[in-house]
Amino acid sequence: MELRKTHLYAYHAEHGNLVDFGGFAMPVWFEGIMAEHKAVRDGVGIFDTSHMGRSMAEGPDAERFLNWVVTNDVSRLDLHDGVYTVMLTPGGGIIDDLILYKLGPEKYFIVYNSGGSPTSPTTWR
Repeated sequence: MELRKTHLYAYHAEHGNLVDFGGFAMPVWFEGIMAEHKAVRDGVGIFDTSHMGRSMAEGPDAERFLNWVVTNDVSRLDLHDGVYTVMLTPGGGIIDDLILYKLGPEKYFIVYNSGGSPTSPTTWR
């Protein structure tokens, strides 16, 4: 199966060390961890998030549902706040990390990695 490509694929292919990350061709590193750490500390860094999944949770039970599947207390979020948290399996194991944003009283935006996404066939094993 051919790996999917993000919008930055051409740059990644020319300059990075590509690996299979959740079905996407993604760079693990470019010059090396020390050079990249220094570049970000002294200048700027870019993280390609186009491989990440996005979902909405809406309705009167959205907050209750999200509090059941993540480890942080979603009810503590103010409007337009976000929280970095992890999503759990029904047995309490960690699926993956994600970011939740509260867009309205009953509306949440969720950003998760492609490798451990709720739609991944290996997620609920």
